Amino acid sequence: MGRITLVIADTDEEYVERIVNYLMSEHSHKFQVNSFTKQEILINYLNDTTKKVDVLLISPSMMSNSIPENKAEVIILLTSGNIASNSKDYECVNKYQHAERFVSNILDIFSEKNSNEIYLASGSKQAKVIAVYSPVGGVGKTTVAVSASIQYALKGFSVFYLNLESIQSTPLFFNCDSVQNLSKVLFYLKENNKNPGIKIEGAKLIDEETNIHYFTPPDSALEMEEITGEELKRLISHLKMSGCYDFIFVDMSSNFDHENISILECCNEVLLVFSQDRLSEIKASLLNKEFKILNAKNSLDITNKAKVVVNKWDGQSDFKIESLNMGEYMCKIPIFPQPFDIKELAGLFSINI
Repeated sequence: MGRITLVIADTDEEYVERIVNYLMSEHSHKFQVNSFTKQEILINYLNDTTKKVDVLLISPSMMSNSIPENKAEVIILLTSGNIASNSKDYECVNKYQHAERFVSNILDIFSEKNSNEIYLASGSKQAKVIAVYSPVGGVGKTTVAVSASIQYALKGFSVFYLNLESIQSTPLFFNCDSVQNLSKVLFYLKENNKNPGIKIEGAKLIDEETNIHYFTPPDSALEMEEITGEELKRLISHLKMSGCYDFIFVDMSSNFDHENISILECCNEVLLVFSQDRLSEIKASLLNKEFKILNAKNSLDITNKAKVVVNKWDGQSDFKIESLNMGEYMCKIPIFPQPFDIKELAGLFSINI
């Protein structure tokens, strides 16, 4: 597994020092970085035929006709938000943005412009995949998935929140104002593109408050209907193989179909979310029956890795969903006044995984 050779060129010495220190601290497994603040030294480096450059990230102030453009696989202009007049057809990256989004932009452009197969070096973390599922709509499954993600992110763990619903509510919890979204990732998976790992890195966003990584919803909900179980497993596998995450929380749809079964198969644990009503009790019983059939036909035991979460508990009624033999009983989440702050809700209960 290799690293991307990145050359950063900018006359702002303080900025270059900060960004290089960040990349070496947080992304040394992805990038081999060289930096320059003097144009003459940069040109001498690029004219050295023994030097390999994957990405030249250069400010307009450092550009000149003496820069050997054919030396770098990809040239990206490092701008302060405005596209430079000498930008030609170069892609641009805003130098003043969230550091993780800055990295994502570079990776996304590199994966688009480079036709070769690229393998990034992996981090050292072994991700645990937690599927959050319910056969009942409206029980607060997404709220539980996001709350659990926040809990573990605030404890210092690296977390990816992966929403795989057709109609997603991700914008309710995270900023989704980005041109990058899940559509590009799904396209790369379906086309069996050479570089899905880099595309995933380029498409993800990072919540500035919690540092949770996530995708914005796809262009159309119908794209989620076209994705196969094998492609979903590949997506989760690429997230795990990145070595960047301690936990991956998968917010699933309420369907019980082959796609969701594929997710349940590849996860480490399942949080089964129900509410305090008769409908949840009936559907939990029917789901339990389906799990038994699945185990008998495919030797896939979901109940062995399932934990039950009862949401919207009134604090009084003796509602024991765990008696339905659905796996380990975890917790009851009290009814919370509307509207609520998701971080405050995340502090009301504890999910031990």
